Amino acid sequence: MNLNFTLSEQDLAAVRQVVGAEIAYCVPADLSMEGRRVEGYLAIGGGRWAYVQDGQVRDEGNIADASDYKLVPFVGNAVLEATENETKRIVVRVTMQHAARYGYIAQILNDMAATRPIRIYHDEADPVCAACGRSLVPGTRVCPRCMSRTAAFKRLLLVSRRHWRGLMLGLGVLIVASGLAMAGPYFQKLLVNAALLPPAGQEANVRVFFLALAGMLFSLAFGELLGIAKNRIMASVSAGIAADLRKTVFDRIQNMSLGFLTSQRAGDLMNRVTADTDRIRHLIQEMCTTAIYQLIILVASAALLFTADWRLALVVLLPAPFVAYLHYYIWRRVLHKLFHKQWRISDKANSFLHDVLSGIRVVKAFGQEEREIRRFRKYNGEFAAAAIKSEKLYSVLSPISNYLIQIGQYLVLLIGCYMIIGREMNVGELIQFSAYAAMIFGPISWLMFMPRWIANAVISMHRVFSVIDEQPEVMDAKNAVGHRIRGLIEFRDVFFGYRSYEPVLKEINLTVKRGEMIGLVGHSGSGKSTTINLISRFYDVNEGEIRIDDIDIQMIRQEDLRSQIGVVLQETFLFSGTIAENIQYSKPGAKPEEVIEAAKIANAHDFIINLPDGYDTRLEENGNNLSGGERQRIAIARAVLNDPRILILDEATASLDIETEEAIQEALRRVTKNRTTIAIAHRLSTLRNADRLIVLDKGRIAEIGTHRELMKKQGIYYNLISAQRGMSRKNDSSVVV
Repeated sequence: MNLNFTLSEQDLAAVRQVVGAEIAYCVPADLSMEGRRVEGYLAIGGGRWAYVQDGQVRDEGNIADASDYKLVPFVGNAVLEATENETKRIVVRVTMQHAARYGYIAQILNDMAATRPIRIYHDEADPVCAACGRSLVPGTRVCPRCMSRTAAFKRLLLVSRRHWRGLMLGLGVLIVASGLAMAGPYFQKLLVNAALLPPAGQEANVRVFFLALAGMLFSLAFGELLGIAKNRIMASVSAGIAADLRKTVFDRIQNMSLGFLTSQRAGDLMNRVTADTDRIRHLIQEMCTTAIYQLIILVASAALLFTADWRLALVVLLPAPFVAYLHYYIWRRVLHKLFHKQWRISDKANSFLHDVLSGIRVVKAFGQEEREIRRFRKYNGEFAAAAIKSEKLYSVLSPISNYLIQIGQYLVLLIGCYMIIGREMNVGELIQFSAYAAMIFGPISWLMFMPRWIANAVISMHRVFSVIDEQPEVMDAKNAVGHRIRGLIEFRDVFFGYRSYEPVLKEINLTVKRGEMIGLVGHSGSGKSTTINLISRFYDVNEGEIRIDDIDIQMIRQEDLRSQIGVVLQETFLFSGTIAENIQYSKPGAKPEEVIEAAKIANAHDFIINLPDGYDTRLEENGNNLSGGERQRIAIARAVLNDPRILILDEATASLDIETEEAIQEALRRVTKNRTTIAIAHRLSTLRNADRLIVLDKGRIAEIGTHRELMKKQGIYYNLISAQRGMSRKNDSSVVV
């Protein structure tokens, strides 16, 4: 995120008179207080800030004179607000384009005002193209203006290296088929000149006639057989390359950090793996069959035409440059934008479908079917409108191109007839020449539509390669090691924020002993889930370190670390498959007796064996044919099957009734025995058996102690318990029997 914009000489001189020679930060403030567009900047330096516009400082202040600097968003704009002398003050107003930038600035000003170290740990990249500097469309990482077809095809060739034998075989078959196609007009000339209409001074030759006829039949039949072979070879090769791409993209997505995956739409990622790779497969198949074939025919026909009569050849090719330039101009100016827009709308529509179909029960529960139908119609209409624009353009472009191409063919026939009358050419030669001319017009007509499907494929290639090139935010250190976890966890001066200007955890110091059960307590947003995300190393800390068994967590291989951590979440996710397969997910290849033992520990065995197919019962999507408590117990069995040394329980009983919760709590008491356990619970009463409770408040540790100790202290934990008891009494009194 750029926080140091360059000022004009006039603005720079004005700002330096207020903040001094050293300007630490400078960001655009592009709206006046009345909301008009202006070219202003907020500059920070020397303990002061200044708002400059058109070479004049319009406002200024001491940073320490105010506190609680914060970004306040409105509709289409936002303001940087501060508290000064117990009153609110607006420092600057900006468009939403710069809102994220001012999130950083607000945190910087707060740190400066409180004389704290400025903690901006990592800059978030501006959503702009690294090549041209233009802003990217939100949610995309590909600049439509800078997409290089050459670079995309080079990368595709590198990916295709493993299939070079098939490509070479297909290319060889294609060249032979092209040669046979080029022989056809020659046999036609022999046929006419030998028997049908011999040139003056020549007699009919029946032998040559039959040889020419046999040659035509042979080239036609064998050419068709080669065409079948060519299509089969290239279909196999293109499918293999597309499969390699799908595997590479899926592997990369699996290895990406959680931060990247949560920032992307599910439908968009699904498109990269499926639809985009299929378009690339289609491109390879078309390029290595029809495209190369047409290019060979075009070049060979042109060469033969110039050999026969260079004047007529020029007449034939005269319209070609105009057609080529027309298509190039339309592509550069209009088409690539339209196609890029179509794919953006398609991604949004697919993400919408994924959300609605995944949450169809919520849609039904609130009777929002008509609303979702209207939303889908909106996306569908936008996609149709974008597609219609491109089709309208082609409906005009195609007739113009065909007309220009046909002019050349008419001129050839006209000039050829005059040449026959003048005895400069015979009928057989004109037929041969016209056939080769037609073979030129065919490829030209076909190639003028090539930008259309190349455009689709190039966009898909860039989208696929943008995922492949993405680097995980969390990576193993070069000298990372495998480690058999014993269970000691230490947080040492940990600071962390998903955005560095919004710290979630601040100065966390905590030691969890081996085999100890810790309960995390606090208001929503206090940092409980973030704490367990850091233990699993879904994210890396911004400052400080987390150590397991006195080893920095960043020095332990991620796969090794997570395979020894069991996780039970509030929102249980079960995969399609049998109950046994779902329990085995944490330990593929586990023996049946191990699966049964894990199910017994989780209090799941009894209900499983009462199902018609027992452990072989197939689950519907996300286990919807089981109750919530049954799904949760399967999730617990899955978590303990691999005998994890660290167990994380993230509100594992929050959505269950009391009776089901008691059964699961009994299972959890067995599960947590001799394991280091970090538990978050919605019902605080379920944490009474924890060895210690950690109370988080606004990202800091506020209280530590047992349930009894914290109740005596009558602090935050006491107030939370009291509030829950009050709610329980109200609910009980409201029940009418």
